[in-house]
Amino acid sequence: MKWPRPLKSLAHRMARVVVREVVKEQQPMLLGIERQVQANALNISDIQRSLEGLSGSISDLSCSLSELQGCVNSLAGGVVELGGDRAELYGLTFRLDNPHIATSLKSRFLFNTYEAGALALLDNHLSPDLPVVEFGACIGVASCLANRKLHHPEKHVVVEAHPALIPTLQQNRDLNNCRFNIVHAALAYGCDRVEFWLHPTFFVGSSTKARSGSEPVTVDAVTLQSILNRFSFDRISLIVDVEGAEVELVQRELPILKQHVVTLMMEVHRRDWAAGRQAIKEMLTTLKDNGFVVVGRVGNDIVFSNQSLTSCDQEKAVSMETS
Repeated sequence: MKWPRPLKSLAHRMARVVVREVVKEQQPMLLGIERQVQANALNISDIQRSLEGLSGSISDLSCSLSELQGCVNSLAGGVVELGGDRAELYGLTFRLDNPHIATSLKSRFLFNTYEAGALALLDNHLSPDLPVVEFGACIGVASCLANRKLHHPEKHVVVEAHPALIPTLQQNRDLNNCRFNIVHAALAYGCDRVEFWLHPTFFVGSSTKARSGSEPVTVDAVTLQSILNRFSFDRISLIVDVEGAEVELVQRELPILKQHVVTLMMEVHRRDWAAGRQAIKEMLTTLKDNGFVVVGRVGNDIVFSNQSLTSCDQEKAVSMETS
């Protein structure tokens, strides 16, 4: 079911109407300012008061456009629900009939904006030959796309902490004939169990950090090392989307990353409720200083290549060719 063009057209028409009405409303004031400035009849304080009034109108316009976007997203999400509460991406089908997935967020599947950057990078950079570990599987969209690419799809582990998303993750795995293993846990350190905070409306925004309006549940804690040991993985591709916990992953397990992770695909979270800009900046510097080179980027989604491991592989290949 693909109806994005009519809905986008509707959204654009509605936005133009809102902008046109606001501009029409403010046009007399703008013309008055222009005439009085030309006649040198306004002093600085008068101009300032006029511009403050215009600023208020622009702020109102911003609110109107935000409300418009919310209406369009709810409408588009309703279309998804009426069409069976399923979506198709990259030739895969995903169930969305989970009460924790807000109607407005389902519009992202209709408009093909759900994790668009991450999915494109994954499709271009994921090695089919390596096992995959994924932290933050959510409902399994990236998981299914990754699993479909693997030569050994059973060598794929996804970790998800949100208890209400696990059934949908399992359903989407089975619906697409995927073979990844699901671990219900959160990435955390220094404990066996950890509080995981569930966001009430934003199903992809839950994390181990307390956030206004969120409610805590207690889940098992895992680390990258524990997953590697449990599944007997050596070199892997690592996918990370953990709402800010990526910083602690790098702080706590940098030697493990350097030894085992050939390709690192990570969404960074700069918002204050997640990791924060400074922490992300320091984390990116640490990765760069330790041989992780950026080879792909779309927005906040970044792909790193571990040069220490890829260099070793190249040297082995040359050695085998010359022996």
